[in-house]
Amino acid sequence: MRIHRNKATALISGSILMAASMAVQAAPVACINGGVNDTYSASANGAYADACHYFASNIADSSVITAHTNGLWGSPGNDFTYVGKDSEAGEISGIELMVSGSDDEFKYLYQLIVPQAWEGTTVDWVLGVKQASNSYTSYLFEDVTLGIDGGFNSFWLNPQGKEGNDFSFAAGFIRVVDVPVPEPGSLALLGLGLIGLRFARQHSKSA
Repeated sequence: MRIHRNKATALISGSILMAASMAVQAAPVACINGGVNDTYSASANGAYADACHYFASNIADSSVITAHTNGLWGSPGNDFTYVGKDSEAGEISGIELMVSGSDDEFKYLYQLIVPQAWEGTTVDWVLGVKQASNSYTSYLFEDVTLGIDGGFNSFWLNPQGKEGNDFSFAAGFIRVVDVPVPEPGSLALLGLGLIGLRFARQHSKSA
């Protein structure tokens, strides 16, 4: 059986696109320790969370939440910085977390507003949401560009098992992602290459 080359190419391309689509549409991952939220319960710049964590006990103080966040997602010398709640300023001047109305997917929308100097910076971002039940869910987003627009739901179950969707506060944490800087030797080689290219062009014109 012979298949025309163009048809074969189309079949292969379609298969690749389907596989890529399935990879992007991975199933949501439930937050651990029970709870009713998962990685699809929050978004940042159009993407769902990479990971999430549910904590049943009451935490509210900014220093306690920061320690909790870094215990989950931080590492020595590479911790997150608290940038504030929707009702409280954080540790970096000019950064503000604002929560507003809803859309078709999320009951709450949010914005992380940053100074112009921070715009375009790539960060790891953690959104923490304290449910009205005093439980707390945090969502990790990796490699997000500032500023940030997103949404979240705040599901929780009351003692009768009835689901609610409201919250006490939202909090934010960022960690700047290191951008590799070329080593001096690499820069020197690049410079020599550009000089050689220019010399070759001049030589070809004069020939």
